[in-house]
Amino acid sequence: MNTTFFVYLILLSVVPIWLITSIKIQLVSFKSLILQKLFISIASFLFISGLLYMSYPSYASIARNNRQLSHMILPTNFIFATAAYLKEHFKVSNIPFDPISENSKRVMNGSKKNVTLLIIGETARADRFSLNNYSKLTNPKLSKRDLLNFSQTFSCGTSTATSLPCIFSHLNRENYSHKVGKNSDNLLDFFKSVNVDVQWRDNNTGCKGICDRVSFLDLTDQQDKEFCTSEECFDEILFQGLQKQIIDNKNDQVIVLHPKGSHGPAYYLRYPNEFEKFKPTCKNIQLQKCSQQELNNSYDNTIVYTDYIIDKAISLLEQLPEDTNATMIYVSDHGESLGDNNLYLHGTPYIIAPEEQKHVPFLVWMSESEKQASTVDFNCLKNKQNHPYSHDNIFHSLLGFMHIQTPFYNSSLDVFNSCQKSINPSLVINSDNKG
Repeated sequence: MNTTFFVYLILLSVVPIWLITSIKIQLVSFKSLILQKLFISIASFLFISGLLYMSYPSYASIARNNRQLSHMILPTNFIFATAAYLKEHFKVSNIPFDPISENSKRVMNGSKKNVTLLIIGETARADRFSLNNYSKLTNPKLSKRDLLNFSQTFSCGTSTATSLPCIFSHLNRENYSHKVGKNSDNLLDFFKSVNVDVQWRDNNTGCKGICDRVSFLDLTDQQDKEFCTSEECFDEILFQGLQKQIIDNKNDQVIVLHPKGSHGPAYYLRYPNEFEKFKPTCKNIQLQKCSQQELNNSYDNTIVYTDYIIDKAISLLEQLPEDTNATMIYVSDHGESLGDNNLYLHGTPYIIAPEEQKHVPFLVWMSESEKQASTVDFNCLKNKQNHPYSHDNIFHSLLGFMHIQTPFYNSSLDVFNSCQKSINPSLVINSDNKG
C-alpha cells in the first residue's frame, strides 16, 4: 500500500461509486429507453474504438506476446468460449475426407531428376524488397540473380493460420473455408499422389495441418551452436543436411521450407548480428517504445536476412549434380503493418486490412538445365512480372509447372500457362504407381 494505491482507489472506486449513487433514476417509456441504450452503445463503441486506435501499438505488442490474456478479459472470454464450445459440440464431426488428388497423372519430359524448393515466407512485405524499388538495399544478393519477380502479388489472408492453408488449397480466397480445406487433399497431396517425394521443413509454428500426410521435419528446437541461440534458431537451420538429402534421393522432390522470416514483434531476434545492416534498431517487443526509424530498420534487417536465405537456397540448388533440374519458388504468407496509419503487426480483418498486410513478394528462380528442359518460357514470363497475381494462383501454377493432370487444375489461374513451349510427353505417371 502506497500513495499510488490510494490515488487509484479514490479515482477508480470512490469517485465512481459516488457518481452512481448520486444518479436520480427516472422512469421513461420503453421506446425512450431503447433509444437511450442505443445511443449509449454507439457512443461507447466509438469512444472505445478511438481509445484502441490511439493505443494500438501497446495493445498489439501485449496481445502478440501474451496470448493467454484473451482468456482473462471479461466479458468476451466466456462469450467467445461459449460460442466456440457450441460450435465444436454441434458441428458435424464426421465430415468425410475428400481425396481429390486420386487419379491424378503426371506428364514428364526427359530423364533428369526434378527438385523444387518452395519457400513459404513469413510476414514479408513486398514494398520492403529493393527488388520492388524500395529505397534501402534490402536485396543485395537477389538483385544480382536472374529470377522472376511477380511484384503485384496479394495474399489470401492477413495471418498465417488463414493464408497458409489457403495457399495450398484448391479453393480460392473468396470461397476458402477451413472446414472444406482441411477435409480435402491439398497441393502436397497432389505431389505425393504422382510419386514425388515431399518434405516440410519447419522453423516456424508448424504447417497448420497441410503436411499431415507427408514427411515433416521440425527444426525449431535444434541444439546447434552455429545457427541457434538460447531463444530460437535462425532460418539458416532449415538447410541442415538438406543438400545431402536431395542428392541421396533419386526421386523427384518438392521440399517446403517454412522460415520465421520477419515475424514480429521481436524483429531483432530474427537475424544474426552480422545482418544488422540498418541502425539504430528496435530491441523491444513493446513497439510503442521504439521510434519509427528504429522499427523500420529492425524490420528491414529481417528482409536482408531473408534475401540471404533465398540466395543460399538458390546456391544450394546450383551445386546439385548435373542430372538435376532445380527450381526455387518463394512467396510470403502475408505482410506486416509497421505503424502505417497507427496499425502494427498483422491479422487485421481482410476487408479493412491495409495493403501493407496483403501485398507480398513472389519470386521464381530456375536452374539453366531447368530452363532448357522446362515447358515454360522463362523470357516470356519476364514480360508478365507486373501482372496482378495472388495466392489463388499458387496451387494451379505449381500443378501446371509439375505437369499434373487433374480436374481441379484451372489453367486460367496458372501463372506459367500463357508462356508454354510446345511439348511432346514421353512418359505418363499415374497416381496408382502403375504408370
